[in-house]
Amino acid sequence: MRICVAHLICASLTFANGPPFIPGCTDNQLSATSSGGSAMGNTYRRVTLTNVSSIECRLAGPPRVEQYDKHGRRTKTAPEWPANSLAAGEGARSLALAPARWAVFEIHTLSSTGYDPGRNCGVRLAILLPQSRKSVITFPVESCGPVRISGYLPGP
Repeated sequence: MRICVAHLICASLTFANGPPFIPGCTDNQLSATSSGGSAMGNTYRRVTLTNVSSIECRLAGPPRVEQYDKHGRRTKTAPEWPANSLAAGEGARSLALAPARWAVFEIHTLSSTGYDPGRNCGVRLAILLPQSRKSVITFPVESCGPVRISGYLPGP
């Protein structure tokens, strides 16, 4: 593109075609479900986030997981814990979701088996989007150890 000002000064401008801006997903754009089970002191949960809106949005940053004790007090927040499996390269930290598309991430917790029974263990986990203060899903869990979180894996 060529721009001239008062026919005296002219310059040529070139605009690079960068990736389009995709806004971060909000709570009301996503539907969340979870499934999983426990065995030998380990609990694995797969959380599926589906874009139920009519516009594309981005899961920007890892999900936050808050753990609550039997009195409703928050005891831990992940992924600030060092045992985050994102460091192992599992999944993406950011992922664009078109309408009706979905992504999953996994949570691994250790139960109270083998831990000091006096510890303040969690009985409920709440999943929050990186830019949100409201949980998109909660579920019961018995957890006293670290919480590991994978990155986002796109659905087919």
